[in-house]
Parts: sequence; C-alpha cells; structure tokens
Amino acid sequence: MLERAQEALEASGAGGVTYHPDRIEKGPLAHSDADLTVALFTLQFLREQDRVEALRLAREHSADSGALIVAEKIRPIDVRWAEIAIDVAHDFKAAHGIDDAAIRAKAKALRGVLRPWSQRAIVEAITSAGWHSPEVLFRWHGWLVVGAFASPL
Repeated sequence: MLERAQEALEASGAGGVTYHPDRIEKGPLAHSDADLTVALFTLQFLREQDRVEALRLAREHSADSGALIVAEKIRPIDVRWAEIAIDVAHDFKAAHGIDDAAIRAKAKALRGVLRPWSQRAIVEAITSAGWHSPEVLFRWHGWLVVGAFASPL
C-alpha cells in the first residue's frame, strides 16, 4: 500500500513526501514536530490495545500546534445501521464498475482483520492518547472522520 501511495502522489506531482514503513504502534516514529498527523483507515487493523499506543506516539511526535485527523470505519451501536452501510458500500462499488465477485472477495479478506470500533470508542482513544478537543468532522453510515488538536484551546 505504501508503494501504491507513493506512485499515486508522484503521478499527481506532489513532492516533499517522505515514507517510513514502520509499525505505527511500536515506534520510534521517524518524524517529530508534525503539523498534521493523518491516520486514514489504519487503526481499525491494529489490535485494540495497540490503537491508543499508536495515537499516543503520534501525539508525542506532533508539534504543540499540531492536529490529528483520523478516518475509520465504525461499528454502529445498532446493527441495522451496519447492514445499511454495507449495502450502500456494495451498491456504490457496483455502480463504479466493481463486479460482485470482487466485492465479495474484499469482504471475505477483511473478515477477522478489520475490527472497527464505535464512534465513542474512537473519540475516547484519541483523548486518552493525549489529544484535545476531538470533534466529529464527518460521518456517513459506517464511516467517520474525527479531528483533534495537540494542545488544549
């Protein structure tokens, strides 16, 4: 995935990006004083006990004026919303040319690997890792984006 991201960014003309293939929950992280830390659909693949540690390490390596953006698939409290989200996602993929076999294969590959948390659990993990003022920036069905700051207001 890192190679694909690098190829896409280079093709777009984006420069100045440094890549560090490390375990984000283990450290040490290769950067310091980050203005922005972005975790896009990564925490949901970590063991639950490692998620707060990854967020804590990110906070330790952020600038005092830094910010955090976390995007995750979430587990709704009521399973009916989860069913709707899955159906909507499958319909979206099919409408964009992905065949049913590929949709089913991806769903199967994620079983037991993707472990989404509830919205509340994500916000609590961000706070307990030392980030401040977590705010839901976007939510749609089973997807959530939360922003937080390194320092209190």
